[in-house]
Amino acid sequence: AAAAAGADRLEPVLELARDDLNRGHPERVVAAMKALAARQDSAECQLLWAQAEDDLGDFASAQARVKAARRSFPRAPAVIRTEARQARRGDRRTEALDLFQVVLSLRYDDLETRRSLVNELLSEARLDDALREQEKLLSLDPTDLSMWARRGELLAHNGRAEPAKAAFAQALALSRVRQIQQMLSRAKENRD
Repeated sequence: AAAAAGADRLEPVLELARDDLNRGHPERVVAAMKALAARQDSAECQLLWAQAEDDLGDFASAQARVKAARRSFPRAPAVIRTEARQARRGDRRTEALDLFQVVLSLRYDDLETRRSLVNELLSEARLDDALREQEKLLSLDPTDLSMWARRGELLAHNGRAEPAKAAFAQALALSRVRQIQQMLSRAKENRD
């Protein structure tokens, strides 16, 4: 019960910290996280603190905090994903790819990580691997209009005309569905 009560008190602080980061006040987040320094049991607390340090220009401290969080939370997808992004930012591409794969082994349906993996594979000129990951992504979210369009572009630029046409056709169909949904939504708002 004590742990639950502690978690209840932590969530409002984390919510305020997220809001401060979004509003461009990382210094407030650092101060709040220092006040919660005893809360090493919260991966989200550690990640918010690392993001605030990074936003303040202290990438080395942010990296150290994420590494420490990884030791404390070795199977937390958000921690590993953050470490992967830091690796990519530090031009450690192979490490980033490996870490994105670890996240996906823990959470196959993590769309954000799968998108990051596709981007990383493309930056490494691994088109076939990127296309395979896109297929997985689109099987998880077949309504991802931008990913269908991007797939069409990749295929077209690499001489694969027929699959490109199919991807663009899917993107166009999704676009029309979204237009109709928006028109219906506006009509309903006008009626109410």
